[in-house]
Amino acid sequence: MPQTYHEIADWFDAARNKTLAEKPVLDAVLKHLTDPSSVLDLGCGTGEPIARYLIERGLHLTGVDGAPAMIDVCRRRFPDQDWIEADLSRFETAKRFDCVIAWDSLFHLTCEDQRDLLTRISDWVVPEGYLIINYRSRSPAAASRSAPADDRCRRRYWLLGR
Repeated sequence: MPQTYHEIADWFDAARNKTLAEKPVLDAVLKHLTDPSSVLDLGCGTGEPIARYLIERGLHLTGVDGAPAMIDVCRRRFPDQDWIEADLSRFETAKRFDCVIAWDSLFHLTCEDQRDLLTRISDWVVPEGYLIINYRSRSPAAASRSAPADDRCRRRYWLLGR
């Protein structure tokens, strides 16, 4: 998957809806974060619009994406933040964050990799921190309704925190 996004990074950045439909969810968390706060954005893409919104509100952002071209855009756009090229299914960090976001990124992983990532995320959020995740209705492995039940993921949205 990252190779595909690497190849279409410029198109994706231009085509990505920047209206920030995620704003109500982000604002629900922002009102509880103090300055300075850190955010880990898993599957950050090119940093628009979520990373920009958070950075403009004074948060320090660490973005992770598997597509080198996406991370390159982030580094040019927001050079004072931390950007990591990594496959989410294998990403590890020793850092702790006030908030971890995985918005429209988990559906790229198999259900098993999603479960593994969620387990690792629990180590990355500070006590009383926040986790914002969503994912689409199916993993890439679930090409049809005939896919094994374990390959199908139901639509979910979570905002977990204090």
